[in-house]
Amino acid sequence: MAIQQNTAIDDALIVWLAALESGFTFAPNWQSWADTEIVALDEPPLWLIHLSLANTTEEALVALWDGGSQLPSEVWQKLNLTALHLGFLYLRFKRGDFNLAILLERAGIQVDSSDFEIECEAFYFLLNELDGLGPIHASDRPLLDRVEDLFGPMIALARERWSNLSMTNV
Repeated sequence: MAIQQNTAIDDALIVWLAALESGFTFAPNWQSWADTEIVALDEPPLWLIHLSLANTTEEALVALWDGGSQLPSEVWQKLNLTALHLGFLYLRFKRGDFNLAILLERAGIQVDSSDFEIECEAFYFLLNELDGLGPIHASDRPLLDRVEDLFGPMIALARERWSNLSMTNV
């Protein structure tokens, strides 16, 4: 049973990292979650205690990156941080935090700085189309539908992993 708890807590670290780096969630959420996990675990990892005590996003990210540096590469490979980050960005867009242009620009920047299966140009081409430069590939489908298709798997991943944290579903 302890192995499953550690696996779940390791997975949660990566989900929190993506959610915080993307601006999807803030202090009351991570503090409440961390406090609940600390009580439930026999030996909570140090990063979890630091996360519980963090008052700013910067402090929380330091705790998470410190904990993440101890994770085996298999955990990082299983949960794609970039995919989660992009999924959370899209959910922020749907929540009304920013417009489509900002979503596409941020996604392009995120992908450009990582090794991801989707090239940054996929996002920048859609951004150019939004700016009136026309589609790179002719399509009779609305731009917003094509954007949602591009983000689809990442949205599903972010929703699934966020709901696994026993938090409010998105």
